[in-house]
Amino acid sequence: MITKLRISQPEADFTDNDSAVDLDSISTSTTLPSSVLNYKYENGRRYHAFREGAYFLPNDELEQDRLDLRHHVFRLMLDGELFRAPISNAPGRVLDVGTGTGIWAMDFADEYPSAVVIGIDLSAIQPSWVPTNCKFVVVSCPLSLRYLMALPGGCFSLRG
Repeated sequence: MITKLRISQPEADFTDNDSAVDLDSISTSTTLPSSVLNYKYENGRRYHAFREGAYFLPNDELEQDRLDLRHHVFRLMLDGELFRAPISNAPGRVLDVGTGTGIWAMDFADEYPSAVVIGIDLSAIQPSWVPTNCKFVVVSCPLSLRYLMALPGGCFSLRG
């Protein structure tokens, strides 16, 4: 059985003046083997199935709530900011490694509409409604670097 994961496509009038990434090379939908969504259950908790055992924490609703709460706590600690790194006012490409629920990537995409934000994770737990300049890819981190370097330009600002 094959399951499709939708990844939103940027609007037609979206431009990236410093584009080393061809947005057309990132498909609007990705076919996932059903095994990615065939979660494992242990002790009443749900765990990812892709590259089983590579990440020890669950991916169920309780864990997603914890991750989102942690994101909000960090934003409070950072006086509402998403990061402390010195970046330009119009970043081009941003990679969120281990995106989890995708909340950081979506917030960044909302605050920086000129950026193309790609969130990668082992679990397909991100929402389908995302900003047009935000995409999620289900992939293992070592594999993801090969995937991303294969894109034209292969260059991102890393956070993770």
